[in-house]
Amino acid sequence: MCQIFGMNARTPTDFQFSFKGFTKRGGATDVHADGWGLALYKGRGIQAFHEMAPSCTSPLATLLQTLPIKTHNIIAHIRYATVGSTVLENVHPFTRELWGRNWAFAHNGDLPHFALPEGGRPVLGKGSRVDSPPPPPLERLSPKTSRNVTAAGRHFNPVGATDSEAVFVEILNAIDARFDIRDGMPSSCELFEFLKSLTDEIIEGGKAHAATLGSKEQDYQPIFNFLLCCGEGLQFAFCYPGKRPNSTTWNSLHYIVRRHPFKKASLVDVDYDINFKDVTEEGDQCCVIATKPLTVDECWIEMKKGELLMFEYGQPFGKKCHQVKEDEEEERSGLDANPSWDIDDVEEVDRTCGRIEFDSPKRKDLRNIRSSGLGGQMEPLKLSD
Repeated sequence: MCQIFGMNARTPTDFQFSFKGFTKRGGATDVHADGWGLALYKGRGIQAFHEMAPSCTSPLATLLQTLPIKTHNIIAHIRYATVGSTVLENVHPFTRELWGRNWAFAHNGDLPHFALPEGGRPVLGKGSRVDSPPPPPLERLSPKTSRNVTAAGRHFNPVGATDSEAVFVEILNAIDARFDIRDGMPSSCELFEFLKSLTDEIIEGGKAHAATLGSKEQDYQPIFNFLLCCGEGLQFAFCYPGKRPNSTTWNSLHYIVRRHPFKKASLVDVDYDINFKDVTEEGDQCCVIATKPLTVDECWIEMKKGELLMFEYGQPFGKKCHQVKEDEEEERSGLDANPSWDIDDVEEVDRTCGRIEFDSPKRKDLRNIRSSGLGGQMEPLKLSD
């Protein structure tokens, strides 16, 4: 299967260190040689690069490792083609515009029920609007276009032939149908909660599809790991790991939080290291997410099965959201505002690499902060070693 890589940072950050190791897996240290792609954000804009060539030998991928590009938000993908031929339109990340902002998506996994022809693909979303009754199963009103989004005529449609792009556009169709932006943009918290419901729906749909084919549940489990970016500072990561029948390759997601005090890190796939202490300052921090750990001497955390995490300007959030009520003094936030909400996940999680506390202080405006030189960092998450 494919591999994915993402970074979400508090300050504009270079990604070249992690990207150098990641690209080696595209045909040199691993088999993912059927194309590569990268999408990074610059303000409201997005820069995207796609090739069908292996990333390990690509002059363009090599060039990107040398350029002084910094960003808050980036995702990348190396492809091992299982669904869809080796053509450019099937190379991740896929991008679309929704609500005047760029969305990008990269996927690792296997979702056969989204590889069906258009009329047979699932339509996601239990309901169409906040506080409105559920619509008929295959119809929802799109607030942007005032038309019905049905299996025969969706607002977003795939260009290529992959199950990955198909599930991406159906997620966007469901989000577009769920929120009426005439009432204001949804908050990151609301988006998190709805996206979690969609991932649950996708997994259950995959199991149901397998049952129709006569497969036993133990013989088929959906594999669904993705990174989804929404604008300059927001990235979601979802993990539903697994391995294909007759394969020993485990497909999962791991992440690392780099923060003060910074240390030396060495790449897994190439003889190269960096001392982050030399290129950072105390306030720098970010998260790096990857299918498999990219370094040998750092503490990577494997995401749990069915876990959705949200990274916003370098801070990870998970579990439950607490939305500020509209009758409170603080203004209701949206994706275009400086949020006044808390994500409430005060769960203390014990994992192999230390205890992690998802804290929930008021989110500050993290965008107006100095640029850093870290190749991967993070924010109000509390880590205790």
